[in-house]
Amino acid sequence: MGGEDFSYYGTHAPASFFFLGQMKPKQASAHALHTPQFDFCDEALGVGTEMMAGLALIPVG
Repeated sequence: MGGEDFSYYGTHAPASFFFLGQMKPKQASAHALHTPQFDFCDEALGVGTEMMAGLALIPVG
């Protein structure tokens, strides 16, 4: 899980962690997160929302 502390939650409850891509089609590179040059890809909002909704609908047990 890289440097994330989120992995500790998974020892107590079902958990999921994923990365959402931020590059547009045919884009060669992107600026890193947490830099002034980073430009959020608005087109990724739909993909991320669909992924989160799908995860919420998975039965646990």
